[in-house]
Amino acid sequence: MIATVREDALNLPNSSRCYPDAPSPVAPTIAQAALALDLSTDILQGADEIAVFMFGDNPGGRRRVYRLTSEVPAPFRLPTFKLGNNTLCARKSSILRWIADQEAARSAEKVALT
Repeated sequence: MIATVREDALNLPNSSRCYPDAPSPVAPTIAQAALALDLSTDILQGADEIAVFMFGDNPGGRRRVYRLTSEVPAPFRLPTFKLGNNTLCARKSSILRWIADQEAARSAEKVALT
């Protein structure tokens, strides 16, 4: 998905818009601005949402999420955080990166064994 970012959404100082060559101490990159704008669609709130994202509508997905956040050794835990006291949350992008890291580690193990 390519995000379109309006110049005023970057919160650049007016001098940077008028004088593009002027150095700006707070000039975010387009990627940073796109990430900030896309954050609302990246957050999963609650174990149920995380389970549906990862496992679909399979029964037992919620329990798997809780197991992956607490009962698994620390380096292999699902990347989550809590909002407030109770709400378990995760970022879709972090979960996808975590899955890719797990796959890469498993591939490296297979290569090392052969």
